Amino acid sequence: MFSCKHYPYEWAEAEAYYGGLRGEQVKELLREKEIHRPKDFGDAMRAYLDMPISEALKSSNPLVKALALADRR
Repeated sequence: MFSCKHYPYEWAEAEAYYGGLRGEQVKELLREKEIHRPKDFGDAMRAYLDMPISEALKSSNPLVKALALADRR
């Protein structure tokens, strides 16, 4: 199930940081665990609306791809 909540993201981010990860390593780990912050959803929606459906279906961003799959264009 998709979840995009602030505190779970913050807690997972802090846990990764205190586990020794930094910068992009933290972001990559959170993406792998499918932990998203609310801003990620807004960013994905704006990016999706600005791209052709064929490009959205090939996106590496799972949120953009999910929006494209739900689109009935």
